[in-house]
Amino acid sequence: MNINNTSIHKKHFFYDVIVVGAGFAGAVFAREMADFGKRVLVIEKRPQIGGNMYDEYVDGILVHKYGPHIFHTNNVKVFNWLKRFSSWYKYEHRVLGKVGGNYIPIPFNFTSIDVLFDAIAASELKMALIESFGKDKRMSVLDLLDHNEKKIKELGQFIYEKIFVNYTVKQWGIPIEEIDVSTINRVPVVIGYDDRYFCDSIQMMPKGGFSHLFKKILQRKNIKILLNTNAKSKIHFDFEEKKIFFEDNEFKGIIYFTGAIDDLFDYKYKELPYRSLNLVFEKIDHEIYQPASVVNYPNEEDYTRITEFKHFTESQVWKKHEYTVILKEYPLSYNHLKENEPYYPVINKKNIGIYDNYKDALGVFKNLYLCGRLAEYKYYNMDTVIERALHYAKEIKQKSPANKYILFKQLFLYGIIGSCSAGLDSVVFLLLRKANTHLYLSNFISINLGILTSFMLNTFINFRITDRLFHRAVKFFSVGYGGLLLSMFIMYFGIELMGCKEVVVKIVSVFFVAVCQFTINKLFTFRKIQDE
Repeated sequence: MNINNTSIHKKHFFYDVIVVGAGFAGAVFAREMADFGKRVLVIEKRPQIGGNMYDEYVDGILVHKYGPHIFHTNNVKVFNWLKRFSSWYKYEHRVLGKVGGNYIPIPFNFTSIDVLFDAIAASELKMALIESFGKDKRMSVLDLLDHNEKKIKELGQFIYEKIFVNYTVKQWGIPIEEIDVSTINRVPVVIGYDDRYFCDSIQMMPKGGFSHLFKKILQRKNIKILLNTNAKSKIHFDFEEKKIFFEDNEFKGIIYFTGAIDDLFDYKYKELPYRSLNLVFEKIDHEIYQPASVVNYPNEEDYTRITEFKHFTESQVWKKHEYTVILKEYPLSYNHLKENEPYYPVINKKNIGIYDNYKDALGVFKNLYLCGRLAEYKYYNMDTVIERALHYAKEIKQKSPANKYILFKQLFLYGIIGSCSAGLDSVVFLLLRKANTHLYLSNFISINLGILTSFMLNTFINFRITDRLFHRAVKFFSVGYGGLLLSMFIMYFGIELMGCKEVVVKIVSVFFVAVCQFTINKLFTFRKIQDE
């Protein structure tokens, strides 16, 4: 990873891909393109990578500088991709809401009912919900409001007013009636006692934090990063010529944009509304401030929630500090002139229409791709953004003429590496025999050294898949020994049983075994973890 804070490499025409933004949308795509052999430039306006996931240590406590972020998904391929770059620990997010002086689980569940209603009423409500929707379901509050049974409809109205209405006005700055239904449905009503905020099968946090994860993702020699740089100062769109220019030179490679699309074009079709946040951090002289990592305040307070970051960390961190760090979030309108951050797109029909104007205008540029919350004006979670970045990368790889030749290039390199390893095997064997080492011991050492050399060269030069080295080495050695057995069988069958010439059988054996080993190693040993 090459980071430049001030100036850009002058030979910019050597870049194949320019990525604008170093959040998940940009970093994942940049890594995929770099692994594909492309030379990638990442342009980031902030002084650090990681987008809104950026975190750093404050007095020994890992703090999310742009608000709390928890990775959760049901997409195994996405998580497998991330596991290449970091270890993870299990974290199931639980949120409380303060309603009428009581802490209740959010999403609203049976515990919430038990706290806010008397025992008889609570029992009746829970029974009615199970009979209507089934146990352990997650329903929209709108399903309760539309229900025919009076008891459920009244409960829906209660939840709607206590949890959603005021919170929505604070968070979005508009009446709840103007909010897209998809936004309301992000927080369900749980028909049961499950108090987890998310129900995804994978809920994890990266060890060392998100910033450490991003450094690993972007750690490639053919990725260069330019920080503190507005992409508009480097990239120019010529609509008449239908060309994109980078530093006054036509750029025919891939432009992958993850920022605010209206800002890119100086708000030509009107500014797209976003909600921003005033983030107020406080250091508190108590070991623990609140009973959960996040407590929502849907009604009286000006802030919407308080986050205490100690809850995100593994338990041993709690004992190290007699203080804690909290974050209060005060929603406000985004204003690009005030240079606050656009966090949440305000999704409704009117604003989607504005966005479509920008998207349609950009359709003339065939080498431009848009991805992420800001570029696509959608309320994406992390896993969805990563999935889309991987999708775009796969699409571009499949279209690339170079893709047709990669297999042949890898096979050719595999043969060269195999020949070099075999040569090393022979030289080491002769040297050991000259030193009076036992015949079979010499053979054992030289063969294993040859296989190890082949594995290392294929790992770092040919396939360039460098995660889980021991796991992959075991597979590679297994394939290597399998190749020896196959070669011996072919030699025996061809020479002893068929009576063919030794040289011919040996040549056929070497070629056939090499192709078999290459195929198995490519599909099995060096298979990318997200494909497993």
